[in-house]
Amino acid sequence: MHAVMRPLSLAAAFAAALTFLTPIASAISSDAAEVQLQLARLLFDDGRYVEAFAAFEQAKPNEDPRIYREALIGGVKTALRLGDFSHAYADAQLLAKVASKDAESIALYADALWAAGLFEESEQKYQDALALQRDNGRALHGLSRSLAARNKLSEALETSQAALNKDPRDAEFHHHRHAVGG
Repeated sequence: MHAVMRPLSLAAAFAAALTFLTPIASAISSDAAEVQLQLARLLFDDGRYVEAFAAFEQAKPNEDPRIYREALIGGVKTALRLGDFSHAYADAQLLAKVASKDAESIALYADALWAAGLFEESEQKYQDALALQRDNGRALHGLSRSLAARNKLSEALETSQAALNKDPRDAEFHHHRHAVGG
């Protein structure tokens, strides 16, 4: 009897501790969310992705649509950097719903599709983003990856350079440009 009760009591204690230690998602003020976004961006730029991810997550439960959108954008970018592709995909789906006419948001959704292995869908979303904004760096970068994967290297190189010209500070764009064309 004790052999059965002991695992059950340990499981109950673990569940209680998890409930107690898990932060409850509740709305925060717009000012507090704005501070969280600023902190998250600084942490992201410093390469502290785990901490940045947590800060973006804390900013999400806010009623201001702009703050919510920015927190989703940051969350998707950070989750992709951390390799948490399922979380990136889930947040990117939300982002695509709340910002369906924003080229950057659509390109991020395409990045999440790419990371999930949905390459054809991803390429279509990159094209959709470019239809909204012809020179969107993230969409150009994604399209370049797609072209390179299909061994269309000269087109990939040209598209990669266009992405790099649009956003020369993005290290990911530099890395891909050199991988495609040296």
